[in-house]
Amino acid sequence: MIKKGNSRWRRLYNMAGVLLSILICSLTVLSPPLSTAELANPRQVLILNSYHSSMDWVVDIQRGVSETLRDQADDSEIFSEYMDTKRIPFTPQYEQQVRDFLHNKYAGRQFTTVLATDNNAFDFMRRHGEALFPGVPVVFCGINFFKDELLEGYPNFTGVTETYDAKGTLSLALALHPNTQQVLVINDHLPTGRATEAEIREQLSGMGLTIPVRYAEKMPITELEGQLTELPADSIVLLGNYYRDGLDHFIPPKESSRLISVTSKAPVYSMLEFRIGQGVVGGYAVSGYRQGRAAGRLMADILNGKPVSEIPVLKTGVNRLMFDSIQLDRFGIHPANLPMGSTQLNLDRALFTQQERMWLEQHPVIRIAPDPDFPPIEYFDDNGAYRGLAADYVRKLEERIGIRFDIVRLKNWDQAVAQAMKYGYNRFEWEHMKRDGTTFPVEVSLTRIPYRGRSAIFCMWNDITERKAAALEIQRLATHDALTGLASLRLAEDRIEMAIAKARRENCKMAVLFIDLDGFKKINDEYGHDAGDALLKEVAVRMSAIVREVDTVARIGGDEFLIILSCIATLADTDRVSAQLIQAVGQPCFFEGNELNVGVSVGVAFYPDHGDTRDALVRSADRAMYEVKRGGKNNFCVAHKV
Repeated sequence: MIKKGNSRWRRLYNMAGVLLSILICSLTVLSPPLSTAELANPRQVLILNSYHSSMDWVVDIQRGVSETLRDQADDSEIFSEYMDTKRIPFTPQYEQQVRDFLHNKYAGRQFTTVLATDNNAFDFMRRHGEALFPGVPVVFCGINFFKDELLEGYPNFTGVTETYDAKGTLSLALALHPNTQQVLVINDHLPTGRATEAEIREQLSGMGLTIPVRYAEKMPITELEGQLTELPADSIVLLGNYYRDGLDHFIPPKESSRLISVTSKAPVYSMLEFRIGQGVVGGYAVSGYRQGRAAGRLMADILNGKPVSEIPVLKTGVNRLMFDSIQLDRFGIHPANLPMGSTQLNLDRALFTQQERMWLEQHPVIRIAPDPDFPPIEYFDDNGAYRGLAADYVRKLEERIGIRFDIVRLKNWDQAVAQAMKYGYNRFEWEHMKRDGTTFPVEVSLTRIPYRGRSAIFCMWNDITERKAAALEIQRLATHDALTGLASLRLAEDRIEMAIAKARRENCKMAVLFIDLDGFKKINDEYGHDAGDALLKEVAVRMSAIVREVDTVARIGGDEFLIILSCIATLADTDRVSAQLIQAVGQPCFFEGNELNVGVSVGVAFYPDHGDTRDALVRSADRAMYEVKRGGKNNFCVAHKV
């Protein structure tokens, strides 16, 4: 992610307000009347999110809710809205716009329950819920600093609280780093950040600490980075809520986690799960997925007829102890020293040798001069930002190994090579040719040395065939599902973008098929997860055999799949593929003498008929798939036109 200047964010904010106003007016005029079936459906639920759809915390909550409802109330239909209050200030004016938008969009619709995620949506529903959705039970999750009195006068509310265990996390960190001399606590100065800091102060005040605890002041992110650079290695950083810096610049959670952890020589701990895996060592983490699962269970109870008065607020049991194996290795923490029941991320990463770790500790910042004009590998965009495939790898390396790269922009590649040689050393990769004409990759090292009174270049090369093969395997694992070998969600999203661009360029259509297996949970329950895994592998093979090489089959989680059909000739092509999927997957699969049978529900969305963006197409296909579920399953359905 690239940090934006004040003027750009100001323009984006103003544009967002204008677009929202236009959207509200348009909805008033253009929204089609709700059908009788839509008005009568008693099992529709609304998720009102405080934040935006691409935020990991929100994604994890929605995934937890969706999976739980699919297991416990599989005929329910989910509608999701996003208030985006991390990027748009939650002012009274904006709150009124959101209220008008929801009123215009959902007037007359009878939801069975509404889920409010995080504090802004919770407060919004307390103020406007009864007017917008009279008598509808409200479930909440992700609520910071919950007190029972918040529900006085709201008998139709229940939910899941979000509890930060700052005391437990710092106690754990001090046990793992017994020579710690000071603690730095970082939060932003938004209302949630200030409240988080107050909660942390209260929890830490009772610990009887003998070392100083300092709380970061409001400052630009560049100034904070400067302070972190000077922070001694025998410190601990406790990272809470940080989304905007002192200049009111929005910084996405992944980027803020990465910037803080990469800049700091001291270990960083946090109480938020989505930060672990982005450079944070670990902590007693609030889990968005677990919040979603817990809230989903409460919603399922309501959908299945249980009164809200019989569903108490869930206040414990949602957090979990998590660590990043990469950061454990970086700071020399042996997994045997972790508490029982800890979860570790990134266990499959190859560890550095002791010598390599020592070198990285001595060189926390590495200067590189990329080719300034070599797209798509690497280049600088119009704003001077380093972009391209190589740039993505550089950022991933920063996240993975805790070092920071200083990017130097030079005029051209020749100048970059010449500048590198001034430092007396240069290293690059090359294809070396054998006598039989075959090639193999080598790493070439050039060093400038004095020779007989003149300057000369000393050259060494090293065969890196095995290293390149390992790198390719790591890249494959990053973009493909480990169980089935299919494309991962991340790769599928890229393929959808590419297919949309191709369809737009060649004036054709493309399609997204959202696929969910029917009866898969029963297979796991009756025959075990080994049988389920074997079935998923076989389903992946059968799906892949149906599509063309230019198409993509992806497993996006559990028993959900996406198929991206690129540049289809006619709409009938998707009918054919869908029918073949149903027929192929419906064939029995055998595991240890047991016959396993599942079906598939397929939702189909076309570009541009059902959406002109990746997210819109996936949502349309997902909704169409749920129509199949409600209609008896093991069939396919094309989405309604937007």
